[in-house]
Amino acid sequence: MDWGRFETAKLLAKKMTVLYKLSREQLSKQYHYDFGLRALKSVLVMAGAFKRGDPNMSEQLVLMRALRDMNLPKFIFEDVPLFLGLINDLFPGMDCPRVRYPQLNDVVENDLEENGFLVMTAPTEQVDKVIQLYETMLTRHTTMVVGPTGGGKSVILNTLARSQTKMEFPTKLFVINPKAQPTSELYGLMDPDTRDWTDGLLSCIFREINKPLPPDRENERYYLVFDGDVDALWVEDMNSVMDDNKLLTLPNGERIRVQNHCKLLFEKTCSGARGSLWSRFMCHRLMGCSVKFWFQPLILIGQLGFSTFWQSLVEQCCLWEKVEQPKL
Repeated sequence: MDWGRFETAKLLAKKMTVLYKLSREQLSKQYHYDFGLRALKSVLVMAGAFKRGDPNMSEQLVLMRALRDMNLPKFIFEDVPLFLGLINDLFPGMDCPRVRYPQLNDVVENDLEENGFLVMTAPTEQVDKVIQLYETMLTRHTTMVVGPTGGGKSVILNTLARSQTKMEFPTKLFVINPKAQPTSELYGLMDPDTRDWTDGLLSCIFREINKPLPPDRENERYYLVFDGDVDALWVEDMNSVMDDNKLLTLPNGERIRVQNHCKLLFEKTCSGARGSLWSRFMCHRLMGCSVKFWFQPLILIGQLGFSTFWQSLVEQCCLWEKVEQPKL
């Protein structure tokens, strides 16, 4: 973003750096929190888009909205009020409700209802998480969806894909488990003697989905989903893809650039990872740690097909709610 378009750029820059400094000091220590230069760049890109979209909007309101919308998705439940308090202190007297996308929100809510899921529309709940993921992917080509097992990560991804398809933006998900095969079968293998090249699973799919789209299919979107553990054994070769270079370099020297219609998604459970790796992602934290956020996803997952186990668990929880308190 060109900060020259902001008349109060120096003042806004101070507020932004102070906010990130206080967030690093006061919020909980989570492995996926990132307040470095890449996080700043994402905020600047979104702020520039807001500024160009509505030139008459207050510059402080533009930055406040960008800081909120780009950071809230990655925070756990307990850190959300703390971060909002910091924003209110730095931008006193400003109130900017979450922007509602009339068509997208309605389609997402209808899709969840059609598939038998709960339609939770409160802030930071299911529908809002779909919208947050959509907003995140507008500015970043690599996003990591983090949450506990059974927390609804796949529900969010599939709901967004189906909703965009209904809005005449056909979206296809290509799901890969990167740990299901050796690295050589993932990226490809060059025979050291004959120099023959054998494509791997990822290299084949990556090359196919990043071909230029014909004019009659310009609205199509391809999401490559890595559903599995993220470790240095395979993800180190993705560094140049996750950076602004957007280049996948294969062992045979071939380079494939990520096109605008293609996005990378990493679906990951709550486990640690190397710090420099997280800075390359825009992390999308799916669920917080409150009982409310843990209980409702169980109902959603129960309707994906694991009905016997989850239904019995839900029924047992309902029985606990109906137990009368003993009289003293």
